[in-house]
Amino acid sequence: MVKIGLCLSGGGARGAAHLGVIKALMEHNIPIHAVSGASAGALMGAVYAAGNDYETMVQFLKEGSIFKTIRFGIPDRGLGNLKFLYKVLPKYIAHNNFESLEKKLFVTTTNLNRGKAHVWDSGELFDKVIASSAVPLAFSPVTINNEVHTDGGTMDNLPVAPLTTECDYIIGVNLLPLLEVGPKSLNSFMGVLGRTFDLAILANTAPNIARCDVCISPMKLHKYSIFDFGKVDEVIEIGYRSALHSMDIIQAQLETMQDYLG
Repeated sequence: MVKIGLCLSGGGARGAAHLGVIKALMEHNIPIHAVSGASAGALMGAVYAAGNDYETMVQFLKEGSIFKTIRFGIPDRGLGNLKFLYKVLPKYIAHNNFESLEKKLFVTTTNLNRGKAHVWDSGELFDKVIASSAVPLAFSPVTINNEVHTDGGTMDNLPVAPLTTECDYIIGVNLLPLLEVGPKSLNSFMGVLGRTFDLAILANTAPNIARCDVCISPMKLHKYSIFDFGKVDEVIEIGYRSALHSMDIIQAQLETMQDYLG
C-alpha cells in the first residue's frame, strides 16, 4: 500500500482552501497516511489528523476565525493573539497531544531564539499548532520550553522534509501563488502586511514545491489576503476546484506506484 503524505502550506485566511483540497481527496478515496503543516496548514492539518469529517472542519473554520482577535493600539508583540484557540481546539481535538491523533502529524514553528525552524511530532499539541499559526506582527508568539516560537512559514512554509521518510508519495498544497497585485490590494495596513508576509516566505517555498510528487497551487487565491477571514466558503471552493484539476494526475501516479510496489 502506497503511503501518501499531505503537506499544507501557510497562507493565513487562505488556509480554508486546504479544506477544499481535503474534501476532494476524501471524495476520491485517497487515504492520507501523514500530514505536515506550517501556519494555517498546521492548524487545518491538526483538525484533519484528529479524524474530523468535512462538515465538522467547516464548522471549525468558521468558529476559529482569527480576524476578530486583531486589535489596533499598542501591540504586545503582535496586534492580537491566538489564546482563544485554546478554548476552540478542544472542541475538535479530544486530547492535547500528537499521539492521540488518527494520522501522523508534523507541525513546523520558527524558533526566534535560535533563528531556525523546529519540527514537532510528539508531546503537547495545542501550543505548537497555535505558535505555528502566529503570523509575525499580527499575532503574539508563543513561549514553549522557555523559547519563543512563531509562524512556521517564516522559515519553512511548505514543510516537505518530515514526510520524505514517512511516505512514498507526497501531495503539496501551496497557498501562495506568485502573481502581481493591483494598487487596491495595497491600500490598507493589512494589505501591505499581508503582501510583505507573502513575499518574505516565497523564497523558502519554491524549493519544496519541487520535492512534492504533485503540488496543488490554487491560482485564484491571489486576490485574497491572509486576513480575508470572512470568505471561508468561497476560499474552500477554490481549493476544491483546484484539487479536482489535479485529481487525474494524482490517481494515475498512485496507480503506477502501486503497480511498481506490488
